[in-house]
Amino acid sequence: MKYLSFLLISFTLYAQYPYPDTVFMYNDKVYPCLMTDFSDTHIEFLYSNSIYESVILESILKIKLDGFGEIYNKEAGYIASIDSLKSFVQNRWEKFAQKEKASKDTAVKEEITSEKDSLGNRWSFGVFYIPYYSAKIYDFVYEPSYPDLRYITSTIYNETNMEGQFSYLIAHRFRATLDISYTLNFTEERDETHQRIQEQGYNYDSGILNSEDLKLFDFTIGFKYYFKDFLNEKVNAYMLGGIGKQIAFATVKEESLFTSPQPGTFSENNREDYLEDLNSPWHFNIGFGAEYFFNESLSLFSSIRMQYSTINAKYDSRSGSSYQVETSTNEYSNSDITTRVGLGLNFYF
Repeated sequence: MKYLSFLLISFTLYAQYPYPDTVFMYNDKVYPCLMTDFSDTHIEFLYSNSIYESVILESILKIKLDGFGEIYNKEAGYIASIDSLKSFVQNRWEKFAQKEKASKDTAVKEEITSEKDSLGNRWSFGVFYIPYYSAKIYDFVYEPSYPDLRYITSTIYNETNMEGQFSYLIAHRFRATLDISYTLNFTEERDETHQRIQEQGYNYDSGILNSEDLKLFDFTIGFKYYFKDFLNEKVNAYMLGGIGKQIAFATVKEESLFTSPQPGTFSENNREDYLEDLNSPWHFNIGFGAEYFFNESLSLFSSIRMQYSTINAKYDSRSGSSYQVETSTNEYSNSDITTRVGLGLNFYF
């Protein structure tokens, strides 16, 4: 039926408007209602909490329609044409629907605004302090000899660590995060040998000067999901995860002191690239934590993270003279799972 869609409209529409029409029945009952359709045999209307009713005209004494007055009585029948009555209730319904839509749009905007206000500041910057941190730094040792000695060493540094974390609120309880840290490791080794034999007039001087500069920049892109809404002076638990990469920049210098390389010989390798690949792992982490909000601008948080990292590196070298050439290759891969526990402060703005 043409106006059957009225049944699908929520009661909230009619709660905002009083029922403007009235139906008087032969049994002395009176129904304030909203007329929805007319015909030669029956009428349709909504009443009392949007109950839908269809009633035959023979049981009706008279009908009053808002803006028209009495439009039907038992003796005279319809006072106005059925088509004009249908057009009126349809136009009235469209106006009601427009008002309802505008009301819902306003309510949604107010809800979004209220939610945005309750979420607080969208940006944050945090400092994460890890009191015990096991950092592994790889090194490659090369000693020219016959045969050449090449081997990988790894050093575990048990030290404190600081990380910076930016975050941005992208949805309710959901923040995107960016963690960054920077480490510098520089070593220099100078080794000299001097021999003097006075009686024979023999003098021998040799030495090497080796330096290695390793800069490590680490970043992680991730998320934090809070289990509850943000409230001042309350603790909120969250889960986190992310993917990142450590990027290494290596500078290696090997200098012979007092002596010059033997003429006609050469030695070349990709040691710097190899060091960078050894110290540039991809890593993935997942964990959980809790955060206490002093106010909307400052919080104290703690977290525990399980981190998986993996590396793959390849070393190539080439050395020799005009008589012979020697090439060698070394491939190395490794994966680790580490745990990081720490405390930090977040500043929201």
